[in-house]
Amino acid sequence: MSAEAEAMSVVHLKGSRVAIIGGSAGVGLEISRLVGDAGATVSILGRDEARGAAAASDLSGCDFHSINLRNAEEVGCVIGSLGELDHLVITAGTITSAHIKDGSPPDWRRT
Repeated sequence: MSAEAEAMSVVHLKGSRVAIIGGSAGVGLEISRLVGDAGATVSILGRDEARGAAAASDLSGCDFHSINLRNAEEVGCVIGSLGELDHLVITAGTITSAHIKDGSPPDWRRT
């Protein structure tokens, strides 16, 4: 077990059920890896099916579910299909070049 995974096990993740939205790349992928290594069952949720499936197959105790975060009904269905969760981690987001004070409500909904 890596030092990072050992540190994560302190927060009692062993045997827990964790969903990680945006868990197939970047920070989300590393969180997926650490949480899985700490003994949790991890569901990675994301929009890129190829990347998500590859991440899930490479990581311990992970599966992947395709999800479009801009569709609230779909989000509810996918999260609901996972059953009881102990933790939900959200690392997905978008990058915009607009200054935060210039953002509109539609900009916030896209984030």
